[in-house]
Amino acid sequence: MGVHLDRADVVELAAGLPLALELEPYRERLAPLAVVVLQGGSRRAIDKKRELVLAEVWDGRLREAVLAAIVELRRELQRKLGVLEAAEADLENPVRKEQARS
Repeated sequence: MGVHLDRADVVELAAGLPLALELEPYRERLAPLAVVVLQGGSRRAIDKKRELVLAEVWDGRLREAVLAAIVELRRELQRKLGVLEAAEADLENPVRKEQARS
């Protein structure tokens, strides 16, 4: 059974992904959705336009860039977890007498 991402999860993930991709080519394809949103379209109109735009925007290049970004973000998080574990272990060690005097 897979993990279901809710809207907040997706927004947080998208904000943290280090995409190494020129986004300019996607701007034109996203414009129809942006127009509906900026004009205050109904939720139904926005959802409908999003489904149409998503089918056109989600291409192989974008998919590969997202996968690469996920791998990079995972690598960075694993590195940070290692640093946190080392810091936690260091805090659990008693302070040596020499350090306590200074």
